[in-house]
Amino acid sequence: MEKIFHSSYVGQVVSLVMAIACIASFMVWVLNSVSAVKTSADNGFLPKAYSYANRYGIASKGLVINGVIMTAVELVLMLMGSDIAEAFNISVTISVLLLLFPYFWSGVALLKLDHLEKKTSRSNIAIVALSSLFIISAFASANYDELMTVIAMVMIFPGIYAILMNIKIVNVDSDDG
Repeated sequence: MEKIFHSSYVGQVVSLVMAIACIASFMVWVLNSVSAVKTSADNGFLPKAYSYANRYGIASKGLVINGVIMTAVELVLMLMGSDIAEAFNISVTISVLLLLFPYFWSGVALLKLDHLEKKTSRSNIAIVALSSLFIISAFASANYDELMTVIAMVMIFPGIYAILMNIKIVNVDSDDG
């Protein structure tokens, strides 16, 4: 930037704006994922702890639970020999890939809604097609270990959770508190 605008301040301003944009994007991403978890808990699919919302409507217990889980994951990755930057990159990639599944199913639901309403929305088709290309490109850019980790998590964790719900270790009933 210094060479283009002949000023060191422009590069610093651009860096600051990029940092603010990254922080804002991260906050939206985290709050959206916790919101989805809260909705799942409200519908009885996840433990009631995720249903709690503070006076501002933020699922604060869910944020804390997810923070503890991610801290544990980071520690495990670092104990496996990764440095902090590598552990962070691995966890971000896996998180992004896992969060793409709800986006994919949202697109399917949008097209299903159009079908049920007996209409053809070209804009919905375009949105789903573009988002599907993005999802495919994200999976294509992941390495083999990241893909296998995501596939294992998508296949194993729901099964473990279903077993725990069945033997009443995990409580999802609204009247049992």
